[in-house]
Amino acid sequence: MVKSRTGYFEGALLAIGPDALPAFTNLLAHSKFPQTGNLISYLANAVYAGRITPEQAAPALPYLVQVFKSSDSHGRWYAASAFGAIHRDPDLCIPLLISGLTDPSASIRESCAQSLGAFGEAASSHAGELAQGFDQMDALTRRSICSALGNFRSAAAICVPVLVRGAADPDQNVRVAAVVALGQLAAMPD
Repeated sequence: MVKSRTGYFEGALLAIGPDALPAFTNLLAHSKFPQTGNLISYLANAVYAGRITPEQAAPALPYLVQVFKSSDSHGRWYAASAFGAIHRDPDLCIPLLISGLTDPSASIRESCAQSLGAFGEAASSHAGELAQGFDQMDALTRRSICSALGNFRSAAAICVPVLVRGAADPDQNVRVAAVVALGQLAAMPD
């Protein structure tokens, strides 16, 4: 029924909430492009909407890992985004997100950088890897790197020089993200 009536199951995640997760993970385990990415987006949206907590969504992480490791770039992009929405199990997710920073797809790199920021201090030990690749990245990824670095207070010594460069970036969105991130670092308690 789900295959012939797309939209109904996706709505179940928002309407039913966590009780729909077992059916969701079963469907995700057997889905193909483009349904895989779409399903993952519905999960992330349910988390962002507060219908499913990150803790309740965490059992879906192994399924998201499978998608992230697949050749489906659409699904990989959504999986990287969902890692950030769920932001649980950093030992599992952070290494995958770091590996995604070298993906050939700019949208996947951007999503990985953004999701690393959602892990906050749990990902701060990887600030150097974000900083190292900053100058070689496209503008969208540089913007997300700046946003992520703003969440890594304990790595401020690494983050600030990158953010200062970002504040002088040719791209306006990178400049704005860098300045906001500098403000976040300054506002975080020691």
